[in-house]
Amino acid sequence: MVSFDESSNVERSDTDEHFRRCSRFVSRVEERENQAAEIGN
Repeated sequence: MVSFDESSNVERSDTDEHFRRCSRFVSRVEERENQAAEIGN
């Protein structure tokens, strides 16, 4: 059971890191879209 808990912890941290990367990417894309909208106006 201990090894299972360890593996699930590793998976969770990988998912958190993946989520953080996606969040950073999404905010960068939104920033670019906002700048494009400002230039368009």
